[in-house]
Amino acid sequence: MRQLALHETSGFSMEPFLKAGEKIILRETTARALRVGSLVVYRASGALICHRLVVKTQRNGRCRLYVRGDCAWAWPEEVRWDLVEGVVAAVVRADGKISFMDRWHWRLINLAAVFLSPFSALAYKAAAAAKRISRRSARIKAGPKLRP
Repeated sequence: MRQLALHETSGFSMEPFLKAGEKIILRETTARALRVGSLVVYRASGALICHRLVVKTQRNGRCRLYVRGDCAWAWPEEVRWDLVEGVVAAVVRADGKISFMDRWHWRLINLAAVFLSPFSALAYKAAAAAKRISRRSARIKAGPKLRP
C-alpha cells in the first residue's frame, strides 16, 4: 500500500497549474519511478516545496533531480533525493474536482509543461494583462451612468 498525505498549497510558483489554496495528495515514490514532468514535493529551509521535475540523471548510483516552478524564470535547482517527501498523486481543485496525475492525459500535460515552463511566467503575465484590458474595455463600453 502507498502512503498518502494531503497538503494545502500556497504561493504562486506553480501557477497556473496549481493555485494557492488547492490541495495536493502526495504519495511515496522511488527515484526510478519518477518521470520528467512529475510534481515533486521536497523540504527546503524547513518548508515543503512543490515544483516540477525537469531533469533526472543517474550517475554512479546517485540520482540527481532538477526542479523548477512553472512560473519561474530561474534555472532548475538541484534537489537531493533525501529531501524528497513524495510525488503529487492528485490535485483537489478549488471547485472540488480531482485531477489524478497518473492518467495519460495528465502525464502528457505535465510533460508539455516541462518544455513550456520557461515561458509560463510570461504567459501568466500576458493572461493577467489581457484580463485587466478586458475589464477596462468593458467599463469603457458601459460608459458613465447618466442621471435623467
